[in-house]
Amino acid sequence: MSTVATQALQKSSSIVIVNNTQINADINNANNETIADQTKERQVYVGISVTRGDIPTAEITSTRGPNGIDGKTTITMFNMTSSYYDKPTSQRLNIPIYAVDSYTGVQTNGNAIHRVTPNGVQTNNIGTTKTNNIGQESLNHFIEKQKNP
Repeated sequence: MSTVATQALQKSSSIVIVNNTQINADINNANNETIADQTKERQVYVGISVTRGDIPTAEITSTRGPNGIDGKTTITMFNMTSSYYDKPTSQRLNIPIYAVDSYTGVQTNGNAIHRVTPNGVQTNNIGTTKTNNIGQESLNHFIEKQKNP
């Protein structure tokens, strides 16, 4: 690339950081809390925080959501994948939803993670609480939504 092309690219680019430390901490804390107390479902929201400026920056990070779903805090079955509510919620909000198999107790290689995407596709075992790339996947989903709203 030429110097001019590189400068033009840099001028229209942004810096995006994936905060895997925060995302993994929130996922593992929710997992451990659910292992210890299986009467509630825990949630972790992964999103993008944008800071506007001459050179906009962004961070893919997470925050804990409220325990339970719409007052349905009692789990009556051990569903080892995404729950019944994940698919319609994913489609309605146009976001991927990840489910962690916390109900299996502590797993040596990490608890399994499953995903439902806004197009209704459910994929089981996309990673574990020790091996996942949810932050990067969230960034990729955000970029794709910008290109194809």
